[in-house]
Amino acid sequence: TAVRGVRVACTGCIVAVSLRSATPPSCVGRASPDRFCRSRLRAGGRFAAAMKFTPDHLAQKLAAELGEGCVSAEASTRAFHRIDGLQPILVCLPETAEQLAAGLRVCSEAGATVAPYGGGTAMAIGNAARHMDVVFDFTRFNRVIEHDDANLTATVGAGISLNGLQVTLARQKQFLPLDAPHPD
Repeated sequence: TAVRGVRVACTGCIVAVSLRSATPPSCVGRASPDRFCRSRLRAGGRFAAAMKFTPDHLAQKLAAELGEGCVSAEASTRAFHRIDGLQPILVCLPETAEQLAAGLRVCSEAGATVAPYGGGTAMAIGNAARHMDVVFDFTRFNRVIEHDDANLTATVGAGISLNGLQVTLARQKQFLPLDAPHPD
């Protein structure tokens, strides 16, 4: 039932119900699991907001933080990193955790949406993205950070391929018991 002339909260957004209308907005009482009204998101609400920087300005700021070779706006690179049919404005290729943190900070300041990109094998799995400005490609995070063969543990970067990891582990007569469809 509608309540006239009061503010009605619906987990995540507050809407004012018009005194002239007996029905509240469509999102009242039907919040999505992420706590925002679906109708608000569809209408281009919080997550579809425009960036505070132009794409060129964002590219310059990211290049200043990450280095010239770590940011790409080339059409072929952007097309390769399409996710669910969305092509990013920029592709960042950080090499260290510090570069990744700096890039994420710049994107946060710019209000840019970001997406991770690993091997690209499962980019159509999961919820479809609504909007995407910058893709962070983790292929340069392809190192074994630590391998403790005595305790059978390894810490690896997010961009390492399973094949690359298996080669490193094989030197100590170890292996990772995974049978991936695309180990390279």
